[in-house]
Amino acid sequence: MYLFNSLQKIVLFVLLLFFFSSLNACVGSDRKDRLKFPAIVAIDQAKKRVFVIDNQKNGLNIIQADKNNEVMVKDNKDGEEVGLLTEEDTLLLPQFPSNAALASLGNDLSRLFILGNDETSLQKIIVIDYDTALGLRRSELSPMIVSGDSADVLVGIQVDATRGIVWVSNSSSGFLHAYDVQTGIEIP
Repeated sequence: MYLFNSLQKIVLFVLLLFFFSSLNACVGSDRKDRLKFPAIVAIDQAKKRVFVIDNQKNGLNIIQADKNNEVMVKDNKDGEEVGLLTEEDTLLLPQFPSNAALASLGNDLSRLFILGNDETSLQKIIVIDYDTALGLRRSELSPMIVSGDSADVLVGIQVDATRGIVWVSNSSSGFLHAYDVQTGIEIP
């Protein structure tokens, strides 16, 4: 009998990561909090990366979980260290990100699929790629437009790593959409 199933291991990993990062903050650390409202976490288990999306000001950080450090930070216009992606960047997340899923692809590539609401259509998926050689960038797949009405709201997103599919639920229409994680093409 197994003590934990895969989902329980992932949840335990995230909770432990949160616990140790909170403990580090409580005992004193020189590291400044870079995110104002970290709301969404997506994990690339194969590459041991944790993507943390801020619900405010276009914030995104990547943590290398096996080393417990941020993958990269940069200086803002005032010379202060900030997260990997900030409100000053041209690469934009949805104004109000609501959910995300991550695909671990070959050649050190992590592909992040993000749902969210902004002043434009609600039925699109922002896709961001990250690898250590080229850094963070908008994927050539982005934005992926989900068929439906312009008022449809996308709620759930999950990656099936075994089959290479990203699943997206549309709460307005009741449809479940499937897309190839490599090409972004909808699977009928």
